[in-house]
Amino acid sequence: MFSTGAYNGNSRQASHWVDNKYTTVGSCQTPSVARGIMDPTAGKCELMAVTALDLAAFDVIGWNIATGARDSGTVQFTSTQIATYTGAVFNAAAVPEPASWAMLIAGFGLIGAAQRRRRAVAG
Repeated sequence: MFSTGAYNGNSRQASHWVDNKYTTVGSCQTPSVARGIMDPTAGKCELMAVTALDLAAFDVIGWNIATGARDSGTVQFTSTQIATYTGAVFNAAAVPEPASWAMLIAGFGLIGAAQRRRRAVAG
């Protein structure tokens, strides 16, 4: 059973996350069925609200909910606030070049060959 109540989800995604269906009102997308924070996307001008029910759902699916988190009221944010948020800096980790991987593998090969030769000489 997943968020849609159907076995294996809604054939679009089988998880506890499910997207809202949107209608356009003026220049804003408005969800026709609100699912709170369990919606993985936010439409233009959509207000996302984290309620006590959302936190309880996270608790049920195994997320660690901090003590007192449900007592702090409702946290609200809009997609516009998210799009213009500049408070966090995300740095991507360096990815090794293929030549670095080749050198690492060759080094392990040389160490293995030295160990094999040492055993042959000792035995």
